[in-house]
Amino acid sequence: MLGSHHPNPAFTFLTTNDKPNLRSYIKMAANLSQNLGVDFHLLELPSSCEASDIAIEIERLNGDHNINGIIIGVSLHFVYNR
Repeated sequence: MLGSHHPNPAFTFLTTNDKPNLRSYIKMAANLSQNLGVDFHLLELPSSCEASDIAIEIERLNGDHNINGIIIGVSLHFVYNR
């Protein structure tokens, strides 16, 4: 159990709003996080974003010492359309 002087662990779910099939997974992750005492953050980028926008957000999140993990749920076209 974490002491009161330690912040809760936290993670961010990064997705684009063109993934409606992820809604139930995101909701399940948020509920599980709450039950475990983990802070859950949802970062939803517009479907019109570019792969470089996603990379910038990942870099930003990696530099945030309050975020302990990132789940990335984006379409494969962001990976393969370079």
